[in-house]
Amino acid sequence: MDAGDALFESSALPDYKKKASLYKARKMLEAYQTLGYAAVNIGQYDLAAGTKFLRELADSSAVPLVCANLVDDQTNEPLFNPYVVVEQNGFRVGILGLLSRLPSHLPGVQLKDMILTGKDLIHQLQAETDLIVVLANVDSRKNRDLQEQFEGANYIFVSRGSLRSQPGQKQPEGGPYLYSSSIQGKYLSEVHLEIADLDSPIVDVTSYETTLKNVKDRFENLQKKDPGKPLEEIYANKPNVLRLISNYRQQKEIAEKALAHVVNRSRFKLVPLNRKIKDDPTMLAYIDRVLARADSLTGKPPVQVSRRKTPRPAPSPKPTR
Repeated sequence: MDAGDALFESSALPDYKKKASLYKARKMLEAYQTLGYAAVNIGQYDLAAGTKFLRELADSSAVPLVCANLVDDQTNEPLFNPYVVVEQNGFRVGILGLLSRLPSHLPGVQLKDMILTGKDLIHQLQAETDLIVVLANVDSRKNRDLQEQFEGANYIFVSRGSLRSQPGQKQPEGGPYLYSSSIQGKYLSEVHLEIADLDSPIVDVTSYETTLKNVKDRFENLQKKDPGKPLEEIYANKPNVLRLISNYRQQKEIAEKALAHVVNRSRFKLVPLNRKIKDDPTMLAYIDRVLARADSLTGKPPVQVSRRKTPRPAPSPKPTR
């Protein structure tokens, strides 16, 4: 999935690169289809070429473009599917798209209230689905509002924000769990979900498991001074260290108690798309061709991504999950 702002670099297209930008947008959605994306939310930047182009793109793609609160200013009807329902491993997942801001040059459309629209559709989807995911193109300062208002959702993935979610970050008990991979497509938000009973709450165990790992690492480091003695004996004359040890034990106890009765576990991972990611030769060749063609449309010399001496990942479509 993608939370928005995937197709263009800004909310307006300079004339000299318009042809290249439109070409890359089409090819981006084709790549998403190859990668198996379930849905793409429409962000402010995605509207840079206007709604007519975007609707033509949506009609020609197997990847659904979703946005619930972008409507025609005359009919008040949504211009795109508000949501899609997909089946994944036997579970019905509702994916809802929302947008908080329009480009200044876009005529004939308006935005319905994002929060009210989202709440209404989440309520509707609760009767139709097992899980609800919200894709929202919003500024970071609205993140808390989304979590407070969309309590019926399970997950919220956001774009536009410059802040990245961290695996140890505290999330509201019972969700909805909100994640951001920041801008520029340099990170992938990855969620692993283990469901045993849909009638039980989903718990993000990432912060608890991170705490246990950190405490274990710190104890092992402290123990290196004398592996044969208890920590309290090793640091008996160091009250500050003893306080740290006591604090670590408390953190460990809290995390273990929290995990003891969890039925449905959710884990979050932020994956940096750096040179450690192995290139897919087919996708890399595809990107070479797309960039070469795009450069020819702007008069630039072609760029050969695959000829780099140092391996690096293919510039991939900006993912959300």
